[in-house]
Amino acid sequence: MYIKKDTTTINEIIKCIDLPAFKAYVDYNFGEYSCYSVNNKKSHMLMSGAFIYLTGMPDNYILKVCQSKLSSEKLERVTLIALNDLWEAYLKGIKLDFILHKFRYRSKLVQFKNTTNVKEIKAQYKFIKIDEYIFYELKRNEWSRTLCLLYKDYNKFRVLGSGYVACINNEIISCAISYFTYKKGIEVAIATKAIYQNKGLATYCASLLISDNLEKGFECNWDATSTHSLHIANKLGYQLKERYDAYYLYLDHHGLHKE
Repeated sequence: MYIKKDTTTINEIIKCIDLPAFKAYVDYNFGEYSCYSVNNKKSHMLMSGAFIYLTGMPDNYILKVCQSKLSSEKLERVTLIALNDLWEAYLKGIKLDFILHKFRYRSKLVQFKNTTNVKEIKAQYKFIKIDEYIFYELKRNEWSRTLCLLYKDYNKFRVLGSGYVACINNEIISCAISYFTYKKGIEVAIATKAIYQNKGLATYCASLLISDNLEKGFECNWDATSTHSLHIANKLGYQLKERYDAYYLYLDHHGLHKE
């Protein structure tokens, strides 16, 4: 098998892919783009944090590259997203016990609904804009660290990122953050520590984040990982744009059985 890292630039395919992750890579270098020639078949891959976008010609070697990324970043899993019919059919047809099919939900903000007037939540929890200390705490905590994967350090986040956390007794328990930023907008990402879920905390944090970025004239994209995340988006004024296929990739079957 003949393999080489291709020098093809992302500009050759960006014209065909209108997704925020690609805009963020081109505008501010969020993520890592690679083009491989495997037996003279070109495969393109954009790793954007815990997400890997695939186009070009499918090949099993690319999955091994994806798994190596997973290992190097010490991630439990990455989400594979096919950008053409060839990769979609390839991933659907794979019979491996460390790949799990999932649906994701792209949503569009139709009319923002500010939810920061819930007195009960404001009285019980403290909501703070992410500063340097909070940023590194988020990177350290297992439940929140993937939110910050695309920010190497606080300096990049300070310039390009934004976000809010919910705290109780000085403990960070929920977060909404710009997963990445491009010239015209952000990608909203949320997470809450398991024992504090379903209390409206992520909704409240996301409302603060979205409000700030709308004031800047930014688009606020929401790509929901579950129907629960979609429900939160709906409460904030988003409507479902499309449901699409995605695939969780694990290092081995042990990670899959945790789901």
